[in-house]
Amino acid sequence: MNDATEQALLKQALMLDIKERTLFLDAISDPKLKQKIEYLLQDDTELTAFMIGTAAGSNSLKQPNIQDLKPGDKIQRILIIKLIAKGGMGSVYLAYDERLKRNVAVKTIRAELTQNASSRQRFEQEAQILSQINHPSICQIYDYIEADHGDLLVLELVQGKTLKHHDLPYDQLLDALIQIASALCAAHEKGVIHRDLKPDNIMLTADGKIKVLDFGIAKSQGHKRSHEAENNIGLIDEPISQNITKLGSLMGTLVYMSPEQASTLPITEASDLYSFGIIMQELLTGTAAYRLENTEDLRNQVINATPIAAESLSKDFQELILALTQKLPTSRPTAQQVLHRLQQIKNKPEELKLKKRNAAFVSLIVLLLVFVWWQWDRFKQKESKINWITETKEQIDINQKQLTQVYSLPKHDITNSKLKISQRQKLISERIHANPALAEHEKNKLLGESYFAIAEYADAVKYFQAAWDLGDQTSEMALDLARAHDLLYWQYAYHLTVEGLSEFEQQRLLDINKAHLEKARWYYQFDGENKEPQSSLIKAHSLFFSGEYQQALDALDKATAAKEGDYLVFEFEGRIYRTLYNQLISDGETDKAMQHLRLAENAFKQAISYGRSYPQPYASLCHVQQLYIENAIYRTGEDPTAFYHQAAADCKQLMDINPRDSYAFNSMATNAYRLAEWMNRNGIDATDMLAEALMWNQQSMELNPDAIAYETKAIIHDIMALKKQESGQNPLADIALALKAYDKVLALDPSRISKTTGNICYAMVVKFQHLLAHGQPMFDDLAMIDELLQREQASPYKKDTHYSSLYGNLGYVYLLAAYSHRQHNQPVEPWVNQSLSAYQHSIDASKSNPFAFAGMADNQVLLAEMALASGQDTGPIIEEATKRVKQSLAISQGFYWPILTQGNIEKLKARDAINKELDPIPYINTGHEYFKHSIGINPKYAPTHVFHAELYYLEMQAVNHKQQQSAFDQAVAAINQALAIDENIAEAWLLKAKLLEFALEHQIKHTAIHLSHQQLMDKAQAINPMALLSL
Repeated sequence: MNDATEQALLKQALMLDIKERTLFLDAISDPKLKQKIEYLLQDDTELTAFMIGTAAGSNSLKQPNIQDLKPGDKIQRILIIKLIAKGGMGSVYLAYDERLKRNVAVKTIRAELTQNASSRQRFEQEAQILSQINHPSICQIYDYIEADHGDLLVLELVQGKTLKHHDLPYDQLLDALIQIASALCAAHEKGVIHRDLKPDNIMLTADGKIKVLDFGIAKSQGHKRSHEAENNIGLIDEPISQNITKLGSLMGTLVYMSPEQASTLPITEASDLYSFGIIMQELLTGTAAYRLENTEDLRNQVINATPIAAESLSKDFQELILALTQKLPTSRPTAQQVLHRLQQIKNKPEELKLKKRNAAFVSLIVLLLVFVWWQWDRFKQKESKINWITETKEQIDINQKQLTQVYSLPKHDITNSKLKISQRQKLISERIHANPALAEHEKNKLLGESYFAIAEYADAVKYFQAAWDLGDQTSEMALDLARAHDLLYWQYAYHLTVEGLSEFEQQRLLDINKAHLEKARWYYQFDGENKEPQSSLIKAHSLFFSGEYQQALDALDKATAAKEGDYLVFEFEGRIYRTLYNQLISDGETDKAMQHLRLAENAFKQAISYGRSYPQPYASLCHVQQLYIENAIYRTGEDPTAFYHQAAADCKQLMDINPRDSYAFNSMATNAYRLAEWMNRNGIDATDMLAEALMWNQQSMELNPDAIAYETKAIIHDIMALKKQESGQNPLADIALALKAYDKVLALDPSRISKTTGNICYAMVVKFQHLLAHGQPMFDDLAMIDELLQREQASPYKKDTHYSSLYGNLGYVYLLAAYSHRQHNQPVEPWVNQSLSAYQHSIDASKSNPFAFAGMADNQVLLAEMALASGQDTGPIIEEATKRVKQSLAISQGFYWPILTQGNIEKLKARDAINKELDPIPYINTGHEYFKHSIGINPKYAPTHVFHAELYYLEMQAVNHKQQQSAFDQAVAAINQALAIDENIAEAWLLKAKLLEFALEHQIKHTAIHLSHQQLMDKAQAINPMALLSL
């Protein structure tokens, strides 16, 4: 590849944004060329060298058009390398100064703005203002070049990140604030007001140096502006580094404006100081200085100078920020005064050391006063120690308030804020460890308090216990230990899954940590006082874990009245109601359970109203919607789509707050496959929904490839397999993928064996349906299931909470095994008995499982068919089947399976009536109603159409010739509908052959059947060789 081609491709890539550039690079087929261009794009030094060393650098423009600058263009001695950014005023380029041999930044003004006198004046003024100031923390101007179609500024190239994108430790942040104050001193000394000071316009270089940028709307006291320009300052420029909406730009500017600037009043240097105060508060607290609900409310806060009080900061910074954010400009300190105060704050430790050195020096000189001084020094040291502990507790309190504020602010990504809190905690810990004046028990007590304040209860217990063991066995320490043990158990109980621990490991830790509850009670009773928990919230935790749910709710009412962490109180209340919901569902009390689920939902919403960025209630709401979806699918039969969309909204809010939380992505996948499951059952194409489920599952795995993610993947493939099976496609590939994923689940988390065994049974149900439809045996697979069940029963991890699902699916496996044995002329009753036994286990585990009752009914239908074939009485069997159908429908009225089963029961009654030469029509008519009802719910389930056709075949045997024709036509139409869904149903082709045979015998018009009797039999034989045995 020659240099000219490289230059052309590089120039194209340099003028594209990141997304377009990525697509462009992907299209380059030559891997070496692609690698070289990617390398050049990533390294400004190499890129500059390449541009200088090629013909691209010789394209000198005599009459440059500034808005069309491209890599390789040269204006006088300035070689354009690449576009850095575009904004409202113009563009910024990386360039190379050939005379001075250095990289520079080139800023242009858009061509159409050069026609506007005000815009051009601002551009020229930026150059004039920057040329006046020479300070290491202010971006320097090197040159101003006038051109026919626009002007450009040649500026110092500043490489780094803006303060908006930095999380600095305290010492570095203090140094940065000092540098900003120094830069403002230099600007104000020259009579220059920046007017747009904000973190976006302050750059931190890799070596820790501050650079104040973008003096594009700065004001020099020697320059006059029009009133219109004055009033519009800060509102007309969008930040050049951001592509955001005008509303976002306006709010971003408003946040840092002074009251007088927001009111379009004349401004002075004091305006910059107000902006600096807001920046200082934001950087030190990690949160916005104003409430950011909407633009109008924000404007009122700014005009009235009412930022949120920085109570979490030290007294020094509170006083300084309060002074800087005074509403009256004349009440604010100057830049020089602020610089001096910041330096004082930085030098405070050195001043204390100096005092101690002076005290030691005096004690040596005044020997006669050694004893007196020693006593005085001891007093001062004690006073200093008390002050030090007080300051440390203030910092602990700051961190606690920071955490509360982070959760209380409007919804935002809390990742950086939580990181800052962790960094502050690390500094607090280092500060405590490093103080030699503290006794070990004092250090441990303070460390315990610091971790307790940010809800790190395990560390709090560790340090409190160490303090206790070192002799600090006071009532106060006993209460600290009691509260910490109490809350630690609560934290383990609800947050172990965050660590990706297995269910068994969670239970093991909970069993171990029940000791925390016992210890909490012991410490509460220390000194024989039998103290109550100070917090009603903590008391509610203890009551909850004792199973006293109503008393726990009463305690939460007291906590609400006392305003004890409102979002924590309501979030815990929601959990209690959700636990009650699960119990009631298990007991079969669906209506009452739903009332409690709605109470849980309301409690979680209340929690969010207080903790708008607290992640847990969003996760809990997402789970509540998942329960609504499950209830709609398995019980009410209603359309769950609205619940799915609400769940998606709740989960996406959780993603906004905590983008690295895999729970949100896995929940999205779960809700998507649940909706797909409902769509399948209702004859709606679920292809896109299943693809969406796989997408969310993949994103979940990228964040945390744990057992839960693999379980979700397996279930998605189970549903895809069922979808294929029911449409006549081969499901075995998806079943293999599901089983492989289940193997991974058990490898990662052996404690999930009970749930996974049930899920594997579900996969085998789909496989057995396929094998049965094609006359293939399932003996090997039954042996595998038997082995899996034995392993589950022998496992120390088995959990009966999953037995309703496990035995429900196992019952279906055995039912299909019974049909397979019947197909192969082998004993059926043992498998029917095993199926009935498994379904009974399922019902014992949960009385609200409609599948178990429907499965029991289907077993009775099979027994009735066999009894009918052998001439036995079917009455008691059909009666039992009907009872089970009613039990299933009482739980889930819109479930098509028991409705279909009742249709088959009516068909059996009709056959029995025909055999007994009784009138079958009443049963046939009732059967039609049930089949039509089932088809109305799920028109895409092919077997229903076949069963319905069989009923029409019975009708043909019970009516006169004229009516036979109508029944024949209806039967053929029903079979054709079945074959349109799944052409691989052997029973459908066999039934067509029977219909044709009957039509020929009774001289019924049969032109609707286009194949011969033999052709129909051959089709059935090709699909399922065992099907012919049924004849």
